[in-house]
Amino acid sequence: MLEVEAVKRGKPLARSKPLRRGRLRRKPTRVKAGSDAQYLNAVRELPCAVEAIRQLGGETTYGECPLPSHAHHAGRRPGVGMKAADDTAIPLCYRHHQQWHDASGYFHGMTRSERRKWSDERIIETRAKVSIARSAA
Repeated sequence: MLEVEAVKRGKPLARSKPLRRGRLRRKPTRVKAGSDAQYLNAVRELPCAVEAIRQLGGETTYGECPLPSHAHHAGRRPGVGMKAADDTAIPLCYRHHQQWHDASGYFHGMTRSERRKWSDERIIETRAKVSIARSAA
């Protein structure tokens, strides 16, 4: 059998400087270029940009989506992992927003360039609707 020697432990490690106790300091938030909270709030007030398709008794009707809208940043992104500018947001309900990212439902079968064209058209429409709403207020 092998004999194992006991390891002698020395003095425990000690800090040379004590820990500083203080409040956690955050960097001040900066307003990013292209951010416009008022525009996003106005977009959220608009109905979903996708027309709801209802089928009742074999009859198909088109109308506004009844769900509340989110502001989907549909414009071109300035870089990897960066969000597009706020003035490119379009209103999409939760369901259609998820379908956009999954390329399913309404957007199923659309190529990336077709979805880009669709979103560019919606951006123009949304900007017009928001400017009309701002001028009326």
